[in-house]
Amino acid sequence: MRNWGGNVDYRAADVSVPSSLEQLSSIVASCVGISSVASRHSFNRIGDGEVLVDLRDIPQSIEFDESAGTVSSPASTTFAELSGALDTRGRALHNLASLPHISIGGAISTATHGSGSTSPCLASAVRELDLLTATGEVRSFRRGDDDFLGTVVALGSLGLVTRVVLQTEPTYEVSQTVHDGLAWTTLVESFDDVFASASSVSVFTRWGDVAGELWRKQRSDDRPPSRTDIEQSLVPADAMRHPIPGNPPDACTRQLGERGPWWNRLPHFRADAVPSAGSEIQSECFVERTASAAAIEAIRSIGPELDDVLLVSEIRTVAADDFWMSPFHERDSTGLHFTWKLDPAAVQAAVDRVALVLAPFDVRWHVGKAIPTGWRLERPGLGDFLDLKHRLDPTGRFTTDWFRSNVERSV
Repeated sequence: MRNWGGNVDYRAADVSVPSSLEQLSSIVASCVGISSVASRHSFNRIGDGEVLVDLRDIPQSIEFDESAGTVSSPASTTFAELSGALDTRGRALHNLASLPHISIGGAISTATHGSGSTSPCLASAVRELDLLTATGEVRSFRRGDDDFLGTVVALGSLGLVTRVVLQTEPTYEVSQTVHDGLAWTTLVESFDDVFASASSVSVFTRWGDVAGELWRKQRSDDRPPSRTDIEQSLVPADAMRHPIPGNPPDACTRQLGERGPWWNRLPHFRADAVPSAGSEIQSECFVERTASAAAIEAIRSIGPELDDVLLVSEIRTVAADDFWMSPFHERDSTGLHFTWKLDPAAVQAAVDRVALVLAPFDVRWHVGKAIPTGWRLERPGLGDFLDLKHRLDPTGRFTTDWFRSNVERSV
């Protein structure tokens, strides 16, 4: 079995698919090196284990708490599936990732995010989660509990997330417009204005002479931003666009300023279509928001070196959160995302080159995507997290080779 992008072959001979929590507990009690698989949208071996389990057959339902404004969902549910259930109740999430095909459990465990200067990652919606731990018992962790901030973005290493409770809000609509004509000088000199120009903003670029396309998504319940000088240089696209130049736009959510439901505008791609390139490798790193312009210029300096293997890059902003292992821990951040061709050797060389030029900027890498050679995870809360790991999983039932190499050896 391979990951979604096609660059990782999982080592396990097969996948266990338990039909109850009791069966899952028995598997955990008898195995070491356990990892769960769902949408498989990772690009390294973070989701690879000696034993793989798929939780989709464990009977659980999506349930709403009207008074609290929350929704309880199986962790294996995709955001597309959850969005449909929320839509029928007139509820919504604060944000979504670029594609709705990913599972909730995988997304929150790796601090996957959408875009928005005031919008934190998807894990920030979690109010409670259930974790099947090394003892085979299910433990609940709620926001406000001592260990909660370590259990949400946990890299799959503390146990198996079986259920999550997410904060919701009243439904809203979003209009999405793609603009041409964004100049590098405008982006670099007016970075904050560009990314405050809509509720969610992305810049798609190939690091050439022109910055590229500016994708702006405006919530209907947000006050529209004031017009600024950047508007004068932008030209709204007169046809649908795909983030990867030359690709047909059929897989994308509606643009051209047409308002539509939040779940069909915040992602770049439709749930019923193949997103992005399909066969690809992704990497992403994050710098502190104040370092955005300098980091962009650093990557521009090596743009020609990336050209042969790069499909497209995306620049976007993410608000700070308080999770111990999040790359956005107490730091408003700018994400520098790369979608690469499916060429592992060339991609690794390109990622290592990007890491070298960004070394001065205290870069934090997305743990679910391609990472530099020799990378070791560093987070302010790493010590507290490893203490929690030792308490919840003292025998290493959920310790994989990836975790051992990239996390435990970091200290």
